[in-house]
Amino acid sequence: MSWNHDITSAPRDRKLWLASECGAVVGPTTWDKKREQWAGFATRGKPPLAWQLYIVPEHPGNSVIVHRHTEINLQIVDDCGGGA
Repeated sequence: MSWNHDITSAPRDRKLWLASECGAVVGPTTWDKKREQWAGFATRGKPPLAWQLYIVPEHPGNSVIVHRHTEINLQIVDDCGGGA
């Protein structure tokens, strides 16, 4: 996902990452309806520069299953019955 610089298009009903003017990335954060501003930006007085959805990434080792603190390494199959 890439940064969106149109703050007005940021969804106010979802968790987001927000980029600040000072170079920080704030998140996960949400829209504070009571204060009508993004949580984490109230004391700074400046709106965020950009936003992107807060997504929990999938672990890169998806061939490893972790169960009760035990790792089971699964063999990755490159060709599943190519035939011939």
